[in-house]
Amino acid sequence: MLRFSFSLILVGILLSASGQIKKQYELPVKEQNKLIERQFFIRLGVDLSRFALDFMNDIGHTGFEMSLDTELKYRYFPTVELGTNKIEYSQSDINYQSQGNYLRLGLNYNMLNYKQRFDRNLFFIGARIGLSKFTQEIPHVIISNPWGDYQASFPIENHTAQWFEGVIGLRGEVLPNLYMGYTLRVKRMLNHTDFNNLTPYWIPGYGKGFKNNTLGMSYSIFYAIPIKKIKPELGK
Repeated sequence: MLRFSFSLILVGILLSASGQIKKQYELPVKEQNKLIERQFFIRLGVDLSRFALDFMNDIGHTGFEMSLDTELKYRYFPTVELGTNKIEYSQSDINYQSQGNYLRLGLNYNMLNYKQRFDRNLFFIGARIGLSKFTQEIPHVIISNPWGDYQASFPIENHTAQWFEGVIGLRGEVLPNLYMGYTLRVKRMLNHTDFNNLTPYWIPGYGKGFKNNTLGMSYSIFYAIPIKKIKPELGK
């Protein structure tokens, strides 16, 4: 009798669990995601492609960029990107110097749902507003004309620029809490100070200063710092 009663209880538990699982997967995907325990984290990143700039062209181009993001709300990742650029191009007939800093603020939207990304991988689209403050100067340049060459210079100028970016990218977890991924950027210049007679060769964070539209790409490594676990929103 005792064995029979135990069997009935066990069958009841299994049927109940089966019903709950079935009920879970009958829910819309967004509701299923709310049943999954998540973890709040802050993810720090460094753009590795900045270090490759020196080897990809004949201009003395150095830079550094870091980023910070977190999942503030389901699928939504506020993102901050900070960077610096320095250019020094020197030939017998010209010496051009430029340096400055930039800031990008924006949001990524993860198109993967939680069933597909227990490891917190991202396939995202997003947008950014970019701000840059920089200087440029030409201490020495040889200008040729029909009456002969002469030496000139352009004094240091202070400039600012603002632009918009649409982004798409991937981030994959290669080791626990360690990610790698890339971001493709489509940029549109919104506003800048008057460049007078000297259009910048390069605007930090944006790219070539003589283009109103430009493309960019970054390849980065990230580390996610776990902060706390977030309990499921449903079934509390």
